[in-house]
Amino acid sequence: MLGGYFENNLSAESDRWILWFPVAMGVGIAGYFSLPGEPPFWVGPVALIVCAVLAFRLRDRVLPFVAVVFLLGAALGFSAAQVRTKAVSSPVLDRAYGPVIVSGRVLSVELLGKVHRVVLDRVQIPALAPRDTPERVRIRLNARGRSAQSDAGGKNNLVIAPGVWIDVLAVLRPPSPPVAPGAFDFQRRAYFQRLGAVGYGLGPARLYPPRDETFSFAFFAAVERLRQRISQTVIAHMGTDSGAMGAALMTGERGSIAPEVLTAMRDSGLAHLLAISGLHVGLVAGLLFSAIRLILVMIPALSLHHDVKKWAAFPALGGAFFYALLSGGAVPTQRALVMVTLVFCAIVFDRRALSLRTIAWAGFIILLIEPESLLGASFQMSFAAVVGLISFYEAANERLRHHPSPAWGFLGRVGGFFLVVAMTTVVAGLLTAPLAVFHFNRIADYGVAANVLAVPLTAFWVMPWAIAAFVLMPFGAEQVALAPMGWGIDAIIAVAREVASWPGAVHLMAALPMVSLAALTLGGLWLALWRTRWRWLAAGPIGAALVLAMTARPPDVLIDGSAHLLGIRDTNGRFYFSNLRARRFVRQSWLRRAAMTKMDVRRWDDAKSRAEDRAVKPPPISCDALGCLYTHSGWRLSVATDPMALDEDCRNADVVVSLEGTPKDCAAALVIDRSDLRRAGTHALWITPQGVRVETVNGARGDRPWVLRRGDVGR
Repeated sequence: MLGGYFENNLSAESDRWILWFPVAMGVGIAGYFSLPGEPPFWVGPVALIVCAVLAFRLRDRVLPFVAVVFLLGAALGFSAAQVRTKAVSSPVLDRAYGPVIVSGRVLSVELLGKVHRVVLDRVQIPALAPRDTPERVRIRLNARGRSAQSDAGGKNNLVIAPGVWIDVLAVLRPPSPPVAPGAFDFQRRAYFQRLGAVGYGLGPARLYPPRDETFSFAFFAAVERLRQRISQTVIAHMGTDSGAMGAALMTGERGSIAPEVLTAMRDSGLAHLLAISGLHVGLVAGLLFSAIRLILVMIPALSLHHDVKKWAAFPALGGAFFYALLSGGAVPTQRALVMVTLVFCAIVFDRRALSLRTIAWAGFIILLIEPESLLGASFQMSFAAVVGLISFYEAANERLRHHPSPAWGFLGRVGGFFLVVAMTTVVAGLLTAPLAVFHFNRIADYGVAANVLAVPLTAFWVMPWAIAAFVLMPFGAEQVALAPMGWGIDAIIAVAREVASWPGAVHLMAALPMVSLAALTLGGLWLALWRTRWRWLAAGPIGAALVLAMTARPPDVLIDGSAHLLGIRDTNGRFYFSNLRARRFVRQSWLRRAAMTKMDVRRWDDAKSRAEDRAVKPPPISCDALGCLYTHSGWRLSVATDPMALDEDCRNADVVVSLEGTPKDCAAALVIDRSDLRRAGTHALWITPQGVRVETVNGARGDRPWVLRRGDVGR
């Protein structure tokens, strides 16, 4: 009976089956990355062949056929992830090195105020053999480079730019592991970017002119240099705040935006305007298409005898490609470019321009080429917003088709436009809120108010002037367009600052468990991709996801893998740390994931703070010169900061944490020492009356190519 129900509904929506294929690929990719160990390389291809044969043999039976094709998509995603992991494999440092001379070719440059953060390839490190040398390294340069030519009497005419070769005295270390189980995995991202080390330079770098360039590298290096020049030009003409934001909108270069402006944009719900995505690429392509079509229509010899709409599609698409290339090609930009390409192809071939099938094709292409992008916030939030919005407006248009709206005057149409912007913001906000909580632990409560003002300003004022600035730059007349563009950006920043200053503008939330996000994703896709009533079955997984999210709680104890920081979260809303100087980034990340702020921070041996806390409610932690004792749910946890305390702690405590070694005969139920931290990474402990649950960073990640288990991986 249940099989018949599913088969009938699947038959009724056969035109929507194709939408689930990239979802199946995502399931296969997620399955690959969740494995505790690297599978044999033949697993994916064999599964792919078996599923293809089964799909062919079951093609006349609806339910089995759909199930096997879904498995086929999962096998394809799994195989793509295997191939990609193998293709990007390259050496990674196993410990810190330096100071050491690092030589290489500049691959990309990111401007962070007055600081350059460069990625080098063709790396040479004297202390390492070629087979152990990372393929790429990322170095932060705090001083201007010095041209090596000047030593021979030449002019110092080189600047840090793609294609330039450099020597720099630097300190290098391996990419950092996650700060806690389930947190962002920079080691995995670095692995797929072929980054084998990160670090910082000591003193100025020596610069050498480009040499031995292939055509493809020379082309992309030229694009990067153009991107750099445009960013510098925009900042020079507009000023610091508006210029930095203008550079972000035109080239995707966000490193120069002041932290205060970034915070205001984030807290007001306008941070999406800084990431070049569908809004920006769509606006550039749409404005170019409209302008070129208008020009062609004004030429009777063309407009009366040719379909100028199709003619306008080609240069508009070229402009979109140029803009995407100039902006750095992040995942949202790739998705938007694929969609724009498909939209203009549909215009040329007289097909429907924008639909969920367009999104499905975009997802298929990106997941096939870069399967690891599935795990990133940009991919997830970009596709969640676009899929949800198209599904919502498909349903709204269907309803309007049966209930036509009355004709409105000019003011009504203006009001309708702002209503659509508000509805779009609400829908996109609801769809991306769980992802924002999972990745960033925050929600901007007044995003609708900010977006209703900022989005029209971006679409109808800022971006048209940005296109005009691109056109005028070859003639040196870009100031004509950059000045009014700057006025619009100043207005957007003013809106962001105003909304961010409202009480309760940001709501902090603790990190969601992965299983909750997975259930919510499944329910959301079920609701968005089907059209008939069985779409409401999505209420089951969505409800389960909300229950899991509400019952989850942050860990009670966190012990950093470097053994330099330990944090205890008590039931009084305070977070006690072993110190407030070392490992600042780790400490801030733990606070954010627990939905806490610096106002909740205490140093556990700070007598003044402890006296203030005791006046409210006695803290469950006590410290002396040898260590600290924490009591929770009847369990006693001892932190030994001096080896002299270990004998007593092993006799009296249930859990012993030592930042050094521990005796082999320690009688505590659970012992965590420096060797455990180095092997398994950061430990998280949940303490309940029933027992102590322990999760570790490396235990959650398994034995994978990007997981480093030895060496100094400190941040």
